[in-house]
Amino acid sequence: MLTQNINISVESIKSNIQQSNAEAIESSAEDFKKYILDIIDIMKTIEGVGEDIEKSNGMSVMLNSITQTLKLFTDNADTTIGQLIEKVKESADVEIQESTSSFDSFVQDLMEILQNVYLSLRKLTLSKSQELYKQFEEISENINSQTEDFNKIERKLTEVNIQKKHYSENLLTFKRRLDEINKRNLELNERNKNADTEISERQEIITSRQKENENLDIEIEKVKGIKDSHWDNISKTQDDIDKKQKDIENLREKLQELHGIQSLFDNITEIDGNIQKLNITVEEKKNLILDTEESIKNLQTEENSLQKDIDSLTQQKEKFWEITEHLRKEIDDENLILEKTMDRLRALENVMRIINSIEEIKKENIESNQKIGVSSKDIEELSFQEAKIQKNVDNKQKIIDSLRNEKITELEAQKAAQNKLNKLNKDLQKSQGKLNELNKNKERDQKIIGLGQDIKDTEEQVESIIKELEQFKEELNKENIEKDEKQEEIDRFTKEKDESWKKQKQYQKVVTDLKSDLLMENSKINNSGNTNTDAGIKLENTVNGTITDNFISAFYYGVYLSSSNFTTVSYNTIIYIQENLTQFNCENITIENNVFIKHVSWDQIPTDQDIESTDAFQYDLNASFSTGIKEWWINDTTNFTIASNGNITNITSLNIGNYWLEARAYDNYNYYCSAKFKITVHNLTAPTWDEIPDNQTMEFGSSFYFKLNASDLSGISAWWLNDTTNFTIASNGMITNVSQVPVGVYWLQVSVNDTQNQINSTIFKITVQDTKAPTWDEIPDNQTMEFGSSFYYKLNASDPSGISAWWLNDTTNFTIASNGVITNASQVPVGVYWLQVSVNDTQNQINFTIFKITVQDTKAPTWDEIPDNQTMEFGSSFYYKLNASDPSGISAWWLNDTTNFTIASNGVITNVSQVPVGVYWLQVSVNDTQNQINSTIFKITVQDTKAPTWDEIPDNQTMEFGSSFYYKLNASDLSGISAWWLNDTTNFTIASNGMITNVSQVPVGVYWLQVSVNDTQNQIKSTIFKITVEDTVAPTWNGIPTDQDVEIGDGLSYDLDASDLSGIVDWWLNDTILFNINDANGVITNIVQLSVGV
Repeated sequence: MLTQNINISVESIKSNIQQSNAEAIESSAEDFKKYILDIIDIMKTIEGVGEDIEKSNGMSVMLNSITQTLKLFTDNADTTIGQLIEKVKESADVEIQESTSSFDSFVQDLMEILQNVYLSLRKLTLSKSQELYKQFEEISENINSQTEDFNKIERKLTEVNIQKKHYSENLLTFKRRLDEINKRNLELNERNKNADTEISERQEIITSRQKENENLDIEIEKVKGIKDSHWDNISKTQDDIDKKQKDIENLREKLQELHGIQSLFDNITEIDGNIQKLNITVEEKKNLILDTEESIKNLQTEENSLQKDIDSLTQQKEKFWEITEHLRKEIDDENLILEKTMDRLRALENVMRIINSIEEIKKENIESNQKIGVSSKDIEELSFQEAKIQKNVDNKQKIIDSLRNEKITELEAQKAAQNKLNKLNKDLQKSQGKLNELNKNKERDQKIIGLGQDIKDTEEQVESIIKELEQFKEELNKENIEKDEKQEEIDRFTKEKDESWKKQKQYQKVVTDLKSDLLMENSKINNSGNTNTDAGIKLENTVNGTITDNFISAFYYGVYLSSSNFTTVSYNTIIYIQENLTQFNCENITIENNVFIKHVSWDQIPTDQDIESTDAFQYDLNASFSTGIKEWWINDTTNFTIASNGNITNITSLNIGNYWLEARAYDNYNYYCSAKFKITVHNLTAPTWDEIPDNQTMEFGSSFYFKLNASDLSGISAWWLNDTTNFTIASNGMITNVSQVPVGVYWLQVSVNDTQNQINSTIFKITVQDTKAPTWDEIPDNQTMEFGSSFYYKLNASDPSGISAWWLNDTTNFTIASNGVITNASQVPVGVYWLQVSVNDTQNQINFTIFKITVQDTKAPTWDEIPDNQTMEFGSSFYYKLNASDPSGISAWWLNDTTNFTIASNGVITNVSQVPVGVYWLQVSVNDTQNQINSTIFKITVQDTKAPTWDEIPDNQTMEFGSSFYYKLNASDLSGISAWWLNDTTNFTIASNGMITNVSQVPVGVYWLQVSVNDTQNQIKSTIFKITVEDTVAPTWNGIPTDQDVEIGDGLSYDLDASDLSGIVDWWLNDTILFNINDANGVITNIVQLSVGV
């Protein structure tokens, strides 16, 4: 029955423990959920701040990452809480099962002992009630202490979190300011460099432009001299003026750029002022940082010295505890051996004690039943007190809940105030932005005023240039007027010359007509000559011939003499064509007083003519006759006409083709010379360029488009070029590239053909160059790298010529591969790294950019083994080694309970002093070198599982009957001795100092005494030893027997009186033949008649 009740109680304890664990887990989960809800509210405010900051600075990326991590944290909060609850429940169930199983084994052993020793039931019941009462008190005390510790922990946690938050915010603000200052310095330095380079470039441009201006002035003077020399160069000078006008416009643009440079100078001065201010602030911040660093160094030196002292003391303490632990282990081993031997002795003694104490069990059962009734009343009173305490606990819980609600309302009020503050900050930022815009507008107005002044100056310069140009135009107009006057004079003179020539021709015609008439008359009168087909006078093989006074017309020769001798030719008028006189093999020839007139003939025989279809046809025929040409004639008067001077011109536009023309020249005798010739009208002019192709520059990788324009009256039939591998030309003269043209110089000969197969060719240069640096596919942006992790960032750049190389400025910490992948060369320390990455194409064109890599340590140290709950034996040394890892290293350890525990720099937790029995919730925090903290809470249960130990093991005692018994037992326990008791309270009693005395006179016998000693933690040590009450003292005579004289014949009656504490049990004497002694009263009597004698 008792075992069943104990099993039932064990199961109820299990269920109660599980229920309490579940309730505690659920309450902690609710608190954790509230904490997460607070984090969600903080996250909402951070998101609002992030949306505002996103417009102003670059902190949006960091805040977005924070909000994302917080969102993930909140999204996974319920699952993580559930997992924690399940894990805690599982671990609690496992621990309960293990503890209950060990407790079951303990109860079974106890049942065996109870079955063997039924006598201890009464003591166990009494101790059971005492244990329950003590456990109740301990539970209530633990509840109060845990609530107090929980409140203290919450306070400390809030304080620590506030301090941590404050410190982290200060650190972040300082880091941000330093980063901004560094970034600003870099930007200003880059601007200064760029401004210096731009200024030097602009200065060079200015000097080159000035030289060009000087050259232009020299050229203008030359142009003026050329203008004065000859009016034909006026058109050229006009073209030069147009070119110079373009140059002047370019100069104006350069002047505008110079004004831009002036504004850049002004900006640079402002930037220099800002840089000086920033340098002053940086110096101040540096001084503050140096002061703080000096104070930190002093504190670190003090801390290091203290740490060294602490380490030396901890080493000494550890050595001491190791020595004590070693000694305790030896003592425990010896105690185990003694306990084993004592257990064997006790088993034997228990058997003897059971045999001797069976009769006393009945009495003790009655007494135990009475005491059970009393203890049940006590239990009822305790339960009533427990109910009162529970009410007080409920009231306290209500107060805590009300305080918590007040805390929540205060937090909500703080949140509302924070929201108001955020709104005010937003309004302030908006007003600040408006103010900045107003300042910018003001600066723009000032710049506009400056630009207006510059524009006025340039307008004045333009007006002066325009005035000079007007003067130059006036001079040109004067020159043109003089040219026109001279041209009019020339025209007038030419007209007069033409009129005089006409009159001369008319007069010549009249004279020739008169001469011809005269000749005709003479020929009619004389009419003695003959007309030959080939000569006027032809004599062959004649002698003594005379020919005189003849008018003869011949086709070729005037006089032809062959083998004629003694011949006279005189006073003849002979008209001939080729030669006037020809003679062969003649002697004694007299030719005198003849008039030779050459027949009309061509000065130059007309030949075939070629004419360009675009040109006007003009062909001057020249024929000669002494009296002049009377008339000209041509067969084709539709297309041509011939003037009186023999000049043939076209009267219509001539189509391309062949024209057969016959021309005649008539003299006054109507003789004519005729000639047939061909006029070929064709297109002999090659096409002309509308704009002469000039050299071209082509960017590598781009498409080439160059439109050539040529004109021809017959039309353009075809285009071609020499390099068909890289280029092609369309029928409209558009040159494009066939494929990607490599970098280089290409001399391109382009030919254009008209429909008459007339070709015009030109050569120009196409320079394919790569002036463009590679372009970023995605512009590199700032990166964030977790300290200790591997960095991987792929940069992508494109260039038509291909990427040849990548490099960066920081090769100590980073490296870049040929494919643009940036990785860390080694573990990169925490900090901000401005990385300048350059990419080069195959034509040595470089593009670079600068971006920031922020190496930060946002991860707290991780536990190598998660700290689990520890159990510590009261009075022993506590040693627990915690191991945490972090890439940046572990800088510090601390814990919340420095009264009882301390933690060394290597994570070893030891006790400061003797830790009282109880449960200690230890929050241990570990910090890395980047102030990232990881904390965990685990439980250290200090328990006293060791019963008191005997200073001297009680051994069997012997007591003289009737004497007083004194036996001092000595037991030790670290928690102290709280009570002693023994099983035989009828005969013996034990004092609080372990002194056993007898209650009354103990009868002679053997008494098995079970003595139990209890420490303050209700750990009991029992032992059984034997007290032997013996009577070793003989009875004493109340009166010493004396010699007796008896008269013979009388009977002897002699009363002996003896006393003894245990009483007189028996009397005897040596002579039972003669005497007898009464066992009851000690009276000696004689049995027989005594005879005389002794």
